[in-house]
Amino acid sequence: MLIEISLESKIVVNIPWHPLNFVDRLKVIVAMLMVKLNKLQYDQFTEEELNQLITPYFPQQMPLEVPVGKAELSVIKGELMMPTSTNRLQLQLLCGVEIRVLANPIYRAHIAVVVSAAPHYVVENNLLTIKSIRVDEVALINDEYSLLTDTSKIIDMLSPVQIGSLLTSPMRSALNILTAGTSNAALQYLQMYIGGSKQRVLDYHRNQIEEHVIAAVASADINLVLDPAEWRQNLFARLGREVIVEEQELRFYF
Repeated sequence: MLIEISLESKIVVNIPWHPLNFVDRLKVIVAMLMVKLNKLQYDQFTEEELNQLITPYFPQQMPLEVPVGKAELSVIKGELMMPTSTNRLQLQLLCGVEIRVLANPIYRAHIAVVVSAAPHYVVENNLLTIKSIRVDEVALINDEYSLLTDTSKIIDMLSPVQIGSLLTSPMRSALNILTAGTSNAALQYLQMYIGGSKQRVLDYHRNQIEEHVIAAVASADINLVLDPAEWRQNLFARLGREVIVEEQELRFYF
């Protein structure tokens, strides 16, 4: 059975009553009356409630492209926050980066990635989604997991002879065979680790990391069609107008 509800200047929608039990129907009716009397302006979700919803999305692993060896980005866990200064959801991610050459780890680090997006409510479809996804920050975390290896020995292992210079012909020939013609890129990449810094390596991979994180967030099934069997969602599907971040809450305005 469908019941059509119209409350002065509110959007008219057809939402089923039958998924609700008797008590929940009464809750919706009372709440609708409170909205009409201007006693109820919005419903809200706290940071704690939203964080319970995102738990199943972690962890995730994805490869990073490197000129030589193998690299992986691991998105270990995330915490959703709602800063007061902007109408954006902010997801703080703990990630791990590991890079190996000839099965030897040459780089390992934990990084903090902050990605944000704006909430967006599509009234016609009763759909809550996000838009304008961006990475706001990528920062190193200095902890016991961190590792940076001087790659001089690995470069020598890749060459048929021990060499003192990274730019000799034997090294170029050896790397050219091992890296299918990408010796110059491989040499430059491995040189970055000699007397280098963890930040320099992170900066090299930063664009890739940002692209992977944005793609992972964008492809996640985070589009929420309001469920008429849950009374709060049933109510908002009937009378909801917009969803915004306000006072560290995700507020559903009627």
